[in-house]
Amino acid sequence: MLLKGSCQCEKVKYEVETNFYYPYMICYCSICRKTNGAPFGVNIKGKLCDLKITKGDSYIKTFNANGSERCFCMTCGSPLYITNNKWPEDVWPNAASIDTPLPEPPEYQQIFIDDQIKWYQPDLPGKKFNTYPDWSIDEFHQHWDLLP
Repeated sequence: MLLKGSCQCEKVKYEVETNFYYPYMICYCSICRKTNGAPFGVNIKGKLCDLKITKGDSYIKTFNANGSERCFCMTCGSPLYITNNKWPEDVWPNAASIDTPLPEPPEYQQIFIDDQIKWYQPDLPGKKFNTYPDWSIDEFHQHWDLLP
């Protein structure tokens, strides 16, 4: 699926072709919360070689957090995508930056539940983990038969 994303001010636009487009993993870690300015973060997965900046490459800035490069628009501050030295071939677009309609996953996985802020307690179906889940993004999509 070709996903098109952008920042709020639309100075940056990007595309990524991926089969892993279900936004199912909700992360409450402090890094995701604070870099998104929200109670949680949600990323999806693609291959870095499939990421194409279609507008505004010069507006993209990065912030390094624990080996992850969090890329954002320097004008409006919108989080765009993440790369990680541990998995140099992958990219994790911020699901909220995707303009292409995304499908609803069959279940959600909430991670770093102990870091969840007390004033936001969503009632979402699915599994909850204090760290990363047992399944990888790839295995989640395979288990639910979500791959084309």
